[in-house]
Amino acid sequence: MSKKLLAASLLALSTTLATNVQAQTDNFIQDGTILEVNGEGLVKVLPNEVVLNFNISDTQKDAKVARDNVEKVVREFSKNVAVAGIDDKKFVADNLYINPQYNYYDNVRKLEGYNARRDVKVTLDDFTLISKVTDLALKAGINGVSGIQYSVSDSKKYNDKALELAVTDAKDKANQIAKGFDMKVFGVKKVILVDEGRQPIMYRAAAPMLSSKANDSESVYSQEDIEIKQRVIVEFILK
Repeated sequence: MSKKLLAASLLALSTTLATNVQAQTDNFIQDGTILEVNGEGLVKVLPNEVVLNFNISDTQKDAKVARDNVEKVVREFSKNVAVAGIDDKKFVADNLYINPQYNYYDNVRKLEGYNARRDVKVTLDDFTLISKVTDLALKAGINGVSGIQYSVSDSKKYNDKALELAVTDAKDKANQIAKGFDMKVFGVKKVILVDEGRQPIMYRAAAPMLSSKANDSESVYSQEDIEIKQRVIVEFILK
């Protein structure tokens, strides 16, 4: 038998086997009942890090003056944070933005000046430093705070646990339903992972936070559990 004829024979055989296997699988599914189940997993965990979101803005007739004023405050804040013993990698200053400011007089647009703005983030794993860093921001000249964001540094571990719980939940539901109809779960046809993810808890700071009265080292910042969710949609085969 030539090599070409042998190869053709093997190809035909493998195609026939694959067709037969697929046909048997299709018949098995067709003979069974498809049950779609949602499995949900939830893990609650206390946050172990916090991000303080600040911003500094200044409006001047001259764009360069506005920019320099903002950069001066950012440098001062960065220096204060470093002196406090906080790792400089925890201090992140975002891009500087400068936008023209206009007003309208008798339907005529007039340039009033330029607004410079820069956002600054400080990440802490010691929540007792929140008040101290806020005080340092105030002393440096920071004039805006966007909020306090609590999160979990090792989120993968908790996402994996939530997924494990979601799969177990789907199995338990399928087995319970099958039992109610005197049936059994024979297999899985399809699985869809719906990543619920997690939303870090954000606490919006009130305006007085950066007022002179906010310079209080006794301020208390409470945290709540972060909910990490995972969901799966599974099609089970019942017989």
